Amino acid sequence: MEIWLKWGETSVFFDAPDELELAPAKPSPEAPDHYQNLVAQALSNLSEPVVIIDYLPPARAYADILPILSGRASDIHASLWRIPPDQRRGALGELGLTALVEARSLGSEVLLLCHNTTRQLIGDTLDWPRGYLELLLKMEGAEATVPPEARITVLELGYDSQGTPIATANLANAADSVVVSAGGAPYDSTLYTSLQALIIASRACSEDGSLLLAAECAQGIGSPLLAKALYEAQKGMAAGEHASPEQILARRYLEVARRLRVILATSLPRALSQGLLGARGFDTVQEGFTHLLRIHSRSHRSALIEEGVHTYVAPAAVA
Repeated sequence: MEIWLKWGETSVFFDAPDELELAPAKPSPEAPDHYQNLVAQALSNLSEPVVIIDYLPPARAYADILPILSGRASDIHASLWRIPPDQRRGALGELGLTALVEARSLGSEVLLLCHNTTRQLIGDTLDWPRGYLELLLKMEGAEATVPPEARITVLELGYDSQGTPIATANLANAADSVVVSAGGAPYDSTLYTSLQALIIASRACSEDGSLLLAAECAQGIGSPLLAKALYEAQKGMAAGEHASPEQILARRYLEVARRLRVILATSLPRALSQGLLGARGFDTVQEGFTHLLRIHSRSHRSALIEEGVHTYVAPAAVA
């Protein structure tokens, strides 16, 4: 069978054997006004909260939410750590918001909006939600701190690469292998964003399984600090008290790579994928998938995730 995935500005396909047990991890749609209603309900229990948006593009996902927030919030700030550094200024302009680094104080009420993939991306060891908010402030280098009496409300939103509201994706069982696309440009334009898809998708893969990431990475790594953080993580160097986004991604990637076999289909040099990531690199998705079949056979159980940056696999689905 012929399977198509987004790759940069286009799509590519790979041939999978008919005997492969391939399960698409595809989210179901939510009602168009689902998250507007959730935001309105949350605000009804607050007075004038400081709103923080842990932003994942596209901006259109917030087009109908921001007017609701603007009418009630004392301040609205955006954390842009999920976007490569050179794209953050443009994202702020598109949203029309100020960066979280400019926040001077948070007050007693905080409403925090994030994508529903966030917990899987940063790890489950944080004290949620206070530890999560403190981490955002540290990553952004903000002066503001979380007051001890702060009431923190978190809304986890699901939306796809077009900003359409979606629910979680369900799998009957964890898969022996997972094939994941970052979702095409701009989400697979850099390793910085593509690694996020890999980390998020790892939840769908069983122990000692294989994870094949399809990501063009036409713009390279996306952050020079990421290469440094990956090298230091591989060498066991501590990230320090004020962890950067790159250090968080490097730490989480290393946790995945220690549990699973990582295979990359990318335009990045193989020396980078093998030397910096310790992963097997291939130029095409077909080559990477053929390697995966050699490991697991033509009839194993596999999962397909078409938009890895935006797709959250429900924990119960892989328990």
